[in-house]
Amino acid sequence: GTPYTQLRLTYTGGYWWDETEDASGVQPMNSHPLPLDLHFAWLDQCAFLYERRTKLGLQKIAHLGGTYSLEPTDLLPHVRAILQNYRRHALT
Repeated sequence: GTPYTQLRLTYTGGYWWDETEDASGVQPMNSHPLPLDLHFAWLDQCAFLYERRTKLGLQKIAHLGGTYSLEPTDLLPHVRAILQNYRRHALT
């Protein structure tokens, strides 16, 4: 398009999971529970980063109060594949 063409992106979505230790949390109305495959993908990615935190320099970042961002290419291949299943694109 031209330099003045606009593109509007609207992000909708999100899942809920019970963060309480005794599973006593109440799911908000109209929310969707976190699918198990997404939950396990998140756990796998977290474990991978935790196990390699020294090599990746994450201990220094956390010690200094910083944050660490991941690029899609930094994700484990099976995590990336699971996330791909949940991507939806719609033109309206």
